[in-house]
Amino acid sequence: PAGTNLLNYWCAYNVSGETTVHYDLQRYLESLANAGIRQLHIIMHSMGARVFLRSFAAIKELLVQRFPHGMDTGAHRPSYADLPTEQSS
Repeated sequence: PAGTNLLNYWCAYNVSGETTVHYDLQRYLESLANAGIRQLHIIMHSMGARVFLRSFAAIKELLVQRFPHGMDTGAHRPSYADLPTEQSS
């Protein structure tokens, strides 16, 4: 949202911390659940990540209760440490 103007960045930064923004995110997620959505994938970037992470404490229970099929912890994914290494001869 900042574009090329640094002032716009700080405006967006300030708005991302407003209570109404977090409340709107919670209402949006509730509307998805009320519409029958049961699985949800959330991708965050930049200021959107700031909004989501600052809202997380308030929306955590909503996500667990209303989107039970969409809670992917990544536990099934191997990490880089699990990948085989090349053996030198």
